[in-house]
Amino acid sequence: MYRTGYEFVMADCFTHLYFDPLSGCVPFAPRVMGNNTTKSQIPVFKSVPAETGGSPLGDPVMHLKKDFRRTFHSARRFLLKHRWPILGSGGFLGILTFFFLNPHDLALVDIVQSVDEGGLDRTAGQLGRWGDFSRYNLILFSTVWLLAFFSRARLYQRLAVTFFLASVLAGVTCNIGKYATGRPRPHAEVPDRFYGVTAAVRGWDFHSFPSGHTSTAFGSATALLAGAGPVGLIGGGVATLFSGSISWARIYKDRHYPTDIVAGVWLGAVFGLATGMPYGRLRRRLRRRLASRAANISRQRGDAGGTL
Repeated sequence: MYRTGYEFVMADCFTHLYFDPLSGCVPFAPRVMGNNTTKSQIPVFKSVPAETGGSPLGDPVMHLKKDFRRTFHSARRFLLKHRWPILGSGGFLGILTFFFLNPHDLALVDIVQSVDEGGLDRTAGQLGRWGDFSRYNLILFSTVWLLAFFSRARLYQRLAVTFFLASVLAGVTCNIGKYATGRPRPHAEVPDRFYGVTAAVRGWDFHSFPSGHTSTAFGSATALLAGAGPVGLIGGGVATLFSGSISWARIYKDRHYPTDIVAGVWLGAVFGLATGMPYGRLRRRLRRRLASRAANISRQRGDAGGTL
């Protein structure tokens, strides 16, 4: 079975994790092989050899395990390498928040809730509901990954894992913080302070700090902004606006203080950068590799044409 020159380069990109419209794979394809290349010269590459009886789409479980493992290890290396700037930024932000924002938390909540126009309460409720991890992050990941899998776009499968893992790591760290601090939510009607684990284990009303919705939403948005290229800037920008609206909704519905939101944004940004930056380096490396391969094939075709 053989394909045209355009499809040859696309199949090669799919098989070797090169497929990424942002990396130049599609623009290079028509110039690499040309329209005069005979089909007998162009083998088809498959993700799984036909003789093994596997699907040409590959093994989804294998892809997921590999992508999660590599993304996690690259994020761990990033966090270890940049641990002092991360800790320093967290400490500096914590000091600013504690001295300048925390004393005005209740006043800021009242200002946000003072805008009482028709429909805002319902909108805030829907944003809080659909901004939850199980509805927003999980559905977004499943949609992007499945579309990438059935189109054999391995690099976009990796992108889906990248922004999803950022939200998972941010959410897990956020939940640890919730139980460690035991801060009451604004609607709890108890003095605002950290009550610790003993209060947190008693119920949801003492899970205010940090904001889980905010941390998971901004984790995905930051990963898209950090690693996905020009189109990723658009997607990341939309995700950031949606994340900001979720944060507003959580304050409006009396679920969080502004300081909870700030802490959630910081967590999301840290883990979004930890997964997104290595993905961006991978994408750029594959783009350079593909450009080099395209140049080599073009040069070989030129030499072959000269000998004729």
